This record gives sequence, C-alpha cells and structure tokens, in this order.
Amino acid sequence: MSTSVADFGYNGIQVENCGEIKKIAFAVDACEETILQTVQLKCDLLVVHHGLFWGKDLPVTGNHYRRLKALLENNIGLLAYHLPLDGHPEVGNNVQILKKLSAVDIKPCSYHKGFALGYIGNLQQPTTIDSIAKTLGILDNSLRILSFGKNKITKVGVLSGSGGHHFQDFVDAGAELFITGDSEHVLYHAAKEQNINVLFAGHYHTEIWGVQALQQLIAEKLSIKTEFISIPTGL
Repeated sequence: MSTSVADFGYNGIQVENCGEIKKIAFAVDACEETILQTVQLKCDLLVVHHGLFWGKDLPVTGNHYRRLKALLENNIGLLAYHLPLDGHPEVGNNVQILKKLSAVDIKPCSYHKGFALGYIGNLQQPTTIDSIAKTLGILDNSLRILSFGKNKITKVGVLSGSGGHHFQDFVDAGAELFITGDSEHVLYHAAKEQNINVLFAGHYHTEIWGVQALQQLIAEKLSIKTEFISIPTGL
C-alpha cells in the first residue's frame, strides 16, 4: 500500500518491533484500549487506520506516553494507513462500502491532491436509504439521514470519515445518495437545495471496512493469524 499520499497523518511504520511476527491485530484506532487488547491477544503487530502521529510534534507525556510505553514494553510494532486506506481501489473503506452494497461500475469521484479518495457506483436495483443502512449494519443511534432526494436510489457516492467537504464532487457526478461518516451542519442546506440524500453513517463505522478487508487479504496472502479489535465509539 502506497504511503506517498499527501496526508496529515504519518503512513507506514510508526513504531518498530523486533523478532518474528506471528500474529497481527487490526483496528481502527491506535488508542490505549486497542493497544492493551493487542497485548492480551499476544499479537506482535498492530495495524490501524488512525495512528499516533498526525503531522505535529507531541510530547511523550500523558496518554501518548502510555500508548507508546505499552507498545515498546511488549515489543508490538505499529503500522498506520490513513488516507491510503480510505481511497485504496481494492481494500479501501469507500470501495468496500460500495462492494457491500453490491454496486457496479465503481469509479473514483473525489480526489485529494491527485489521489483518488472518494468513489461512486451504481446499485443493481433501486433501493431505499433504510435498506442501504440496514445492509451496512448501521441502524443505531449514530445514524443520521437527510432525505432530500429520491426515495429509491440507484447511484451512491461514498467518502468515509470526515468527507463532507467533498460533497459537491458527488453532486456533480450525479450521486443520489452521499454516504460519509461525520454529520456536518453546512451540508444540510447544500443537500436540501440540490435534492440529494445524505447518510451520515458514523466516522468509526465507515472506517472499519478497510482494515477488515486488509486483515483478510494479509491473512490469506501470508497465512498468518490475525485478530480484529472492535472498539466502536458510536460517533
């Protein structure tokens, strides 16, 4: 997976370890709870979407210290892939969500400094937003829907996480439903005035897909034991 994407998070090896890697943990966030579960599961490597380093210097104190301490003391390596795991054309969050919906003709729709980030695809039959949400397993309190467009949807655009600022790219591409993670106030009127449906599916929930697809790929390619650590935030 390329780490050359212009990103505000550091992609690739964030913490090195030594020795043979026999078991790998996968998770969305490199939080303290995830790291401690990685220790309990006796994994040698943790692969995440949200790592520990975000383009600015952080003092090794407080919870940042505890996270690093747990990794180093237990010889656990940390790999993080942020935007590369959102926009990857095979195992990326956005493509995986569209594949879950059995979409066809999946194509890049939105770019970040030349990198294909968001994707759009056609559903094989007209589908309601509620049915789409159910298929994605997100009928919970974190779900927010703006029903300003067609009742039956055939064209869906997806940009996981905080993808709202790319909304207009999907409108221009003919999306009838835009799926992203975080709810954003400014999208309410933009969607209403342009008759576009929006599904705010939760930042966490829209970003489990890539790490799980990567987990499956690595398990198959390397014939290695893996674990997925689920710590949903409801946000």
